Amino acid sequence: MQPETPTQAPSEGSTQQTPDSAAPSATGSRWYLDWPLVRAWTPVGLWTGVILILSSDDFSASETSRIIGPILVWLFPDSSEETRAYMQFVIRKTAHVTEYGILCLLTRRPLRLRAPHWPAWGNALGALSVVLIIASYDEFRQSLSLERTGAAADVALDLSGGVLALLLSWLSTMAYRRWLQDPSHSSPSPDEPQESTPT
Repeated sequence: MQPETPTQAPSEGSTQQTPDSAAPSATGSRWYLDWPLVRAWTPVGLWTGVILILSSDDFSASETSRIIGPILVWLFPDSSEETRAYMQFVIRKTAHVTEYGILCLLTRRPLRLRAPHWPAWGNALGALSVVLIIASYDEFRQSLSLERTGAAADVALDLSGGVLALLLSWLSTMAYRRWLQDPSHSSPSPDEPQESTPT
């Protein structure tokens, strides 16, 4: 019978570490970052910066007309000044729709990663909410400028750009799914016997 070795009691003030408490988990750390989600939001932040730059005083109607005006004169030399002014107006509003349409599509991916349980319409509403917030802030910032004018109609126009982008994305997705379901586009598997043509 072997003598039992006495166990030493922990000294006062010392802490005994357990395997679970030896190293903090990454998810429990206060500095933990969801890098896939950060990478998904990065294009949204960059494109938002592009939108805010394009809506600054350096890209006001009086500034961009110095570039767009001569191009329109070269393309349409017989057009009147009123017609060219209307063309510039259409170009600028089309740029609004395009900018926020791209923003809406970029926002869908991080929202899908953040809330994968959301239905498709919930993801679309979330993306449109981001478009509405940024468009409202942009127009409010323009209302404080002497060279720009902020208008609620432009917020509605920007929001319509997001709706149009979602609609085009949905139509393209449905068309692609129908193309995949078309039997003429399906290639035969290697296990299937191929019919030989009689000679």
